[in-house]
Amino acid sequence: HPEGKIQCRLACARHNAKICSLMAPPSTLSPIGGNIQTVSPTISPTVHSPPSPTLCVDSTERFTTNKNGQVIKRSCVWVSNLETESRCKLMGVSTMCPNTCGTCSTVPLPTSSPDAPPPSPQPCADSIERFVTIKDGESIDRNCGWVSRKETELRCKLLGVATRCPSTCGTCGTVPLPTSSPDTPPPSPPPQPCADSIERFVTIKDGESIDRNCGWVSRKETELR
Repeated sequence: HPEGKIQCRLACARHNAKICSLMAPPSTLSPIGGNIQTVSPTISPTVHSPPSPTLCVDSTERFTTNKNGQVIKRSCVWVSNLETESRCKLMGVSTMCPNTCGTCSTVPLPTSSPDAPPPSPQPCADSIERFVTIKDGESIDRNCGWVSRKETELRCKLLGVATRCPSTCGTCGTVPLPTSSPDTPPPSPPPQPCADSIERFVTIKDGESIDRNCGWVSRKETELR
């Protein structure tokens, strides 16, 4: 074929004009030493950057918190099941479960390796220990669960209660944060400078020696007694 001979000069010269129509376009052929070499196009691979890891996620570990004066061990699933808003206010929960509690923007992003331990719980929290206070002139042994159950505002004004239960009494900003190691027990609350004695005492009434306490004084006829 005249046109085939023009387009396939090398092939037709060595073989036959009949195979001209089977040859690839001239642009893909280059003569090297009398042979035909097909030049394959080079395709650069597409490189995809790996997605950034999600930094704000709930911990998968179980953790310890304080609820109604009792130490409990729970997980973020428990927090999300019900009463989530209330449970997120418990000691250390919003730190361990920032995604559930909606505190992702307020929880510091980790700067250490993924194997690093979870952040320490919030420093301002109710004590889990029982303590002694004075109510109606009597010495009583209680805990922060008792303070939160009822008459909270009144009970927070009792001797040492606001220091022991700053979260329940809303005094976190006024109670000094601990400066010792986490294993050091919290210091005993300083006694108020003016408080009734919790001891019984002997006095004289109508010429008789009687054994009483400050609760008896406050019950009636206080000014006289």
